[in-house]
Amino acid sequence: MYLRNGKMKKIRQEGVSREYKSIKKFVQAMMDTLTEGDISDKFADTDWQPVAEKMLANIWKQQNKMKVVRK
Repeated sequence: MYLRNGKMKKIRQEGVSREYKSIKKFVQAMMDTLTEGDISDKFADTDWQPVAEKMLANIWKQQNKMKVVRK
């Protein structure tokens, strides 16, 4: 919940994922940002990192979907 309501909400709203062509690069960059934040002081890395990686991957996928226009 801490991730969903805090940092992930900001990342989703800012649309940062559109700046990255690769899901891997996006996740790595955002994980660096999250690690430098206060979350690593509050929670153990093994608790929040796997969840954060999945959430970031989902954000990238949702914001970078290709829409198919059918005629």
